[in-house]
Amino acid sequence: MQKLAKTLKVVSAHAELYYLKKTSEVTEAALREVGDSFEEVEALLSEFAEAWHISGNQGYGALCNSGSLDERIDVKLCQNGKLDFAQMKKIVLRLNAVDDVIATLDRISLYVKRYEELCREKLLNDLMEHAQIFGSSILNELRRNIESEATRLRNQIERCNLYYQPAMKTKTLWVAVVSLAISSLAFILTILKLLGYI
Repeated sequence: MQKLAKTLKVVSAHAELYYLKKTSEVTEAALREVGDSFEEVEALLSEFAEAWHISGNQGYGALCNSGSLDERIDVKLCQNGKLDFAQMKKIVLRLNAVDDVIATLDRISLYVKRYEELCREKLLNDLMEHAQIFGSSILNELRRNIESEATRLRNQIERCNLYYQPAMKTKTLWVAVVSLAISSLAFILTILKLLGYI
């Protein structure tokens, strides 16, 4: 997340040269300076993408310590009937991080789109094409990968819900039946006691 924050900081600093400004207020030199910064931003996003991938598979935040499907939370639940709350916590934390990543990528994308519009208006086709390529091949691809991971994690949670909710309802039903039986027995014993049979 630090690498992504650094990326946003670089993009935001360069955005001051053109963002929320009229076309006439933005110089070609400023747009070319911003265009030169795309290389640094691409490198930072590449580092972020690699670190993000590693963090999901290794270390403290790894969602499961094994590449085996048997270690996934939904499979474990079906096999032993117990929800792995430690893994569920990691999934929830990962999904929260996904929300932050998507919001940051959307903000960067907003800056890039405005930059692209300005380049189009000033007929700087080389800069406009560079921004388009950056937006479609770097930003959008990274966003798709992050969203794909989030979908997979949400699907695991949904499969856990498919298993867990009926199991909980069955347990709740049995608790209710046992409670009713105990209450009924207590009521009958009370009546028998009042009538002098006990």
